[in-house]
Amino acid sequence: MDDDLKALLGQLLTKVGEISTKVDTIQVDVAELRTGQRALRADVAALQSGQEALRADVAALQSGQEVLRADVAALQSGQESLRADVASLRGDVAALQSGQEALRADVAALQSGQDDIRRVTSSNHFRVMGRIDQLSDQVIRHVAEPNHSPTDNSRKRA
Repeated sequence: MDDDLKALLGQLLTKVGEISTKVDTIQVDVAELRTGQRALRADVAALQSGQEALRADVAALQSGQEVLRADVAALQSGQESLRADVASLRGDVAALQSGQEALRADVAALQSGQDDIRRVTSSNHFRVMGRIDQLSDQVIRHVAEPNHSPTDNSRKRA
């Protein structure tokens, strides 16, 4: 029995050695897990910090988006104002073109009236010149013949 006891004790010591080795392995694994856990905690803290930074970025983007919306609204308002100005300018151009056509018609009428005035003036000029010739003939006759009546149109020369 001593041999059996020795054998049993040898087996027991082998098993204790195996368990001790397994405990050492488990302790190493636990230490690695704790190191991994610390790394995970650091990663979680970094993620939370990054999340806060992302929230700040999102807030800034939303603020910028509001500014962009206000700018777009201002641009649309300006665009509407510009469209109204363009429509007004088109109306003004149409009115100017219409006025220009009326002015052309007035110029044509003035030119026609001017032509009429030239004809009448020329006609009157020739009448006046004729009358001047007639009166100058009478004056010349009167000077040459003092007894001659200015209303006498006869051309008697002595």
